[in-house]
Amino acid sequence: MVLVAAIAAGVLINTAGFLQSSAEQTGQQSSDQVTNRLQVTSATGQIGTVSGEDRVGVVNISVSRAPGAGNIDLSETTIQWVDS
Repeated sequence: MVLVAAIAAGVLINTAGFLQSSAEQTGQQSSDQVTNRLQVTSATGQIGTVSGEDRVGVVNISVSRAPGAGNIDLSETTIQWVDS
């Protein structure tokens, strides 16, 4: 009985530590997204025809730092294109 309780306590402590680490990481990521933001100032695209269908070929996006944002390293930036 004591062995089962000790194992259960160990599992709970391990789980609590994992959840705390995950929460801290999520909090840091959320803070980074809020404080170091970009504002899109303009976005244009060139449409071409591929196999009879109109397609966006080239996109130009101009951005600036949002108010209060620090320096932002764009070397590993990814952009998600959502088509409606």
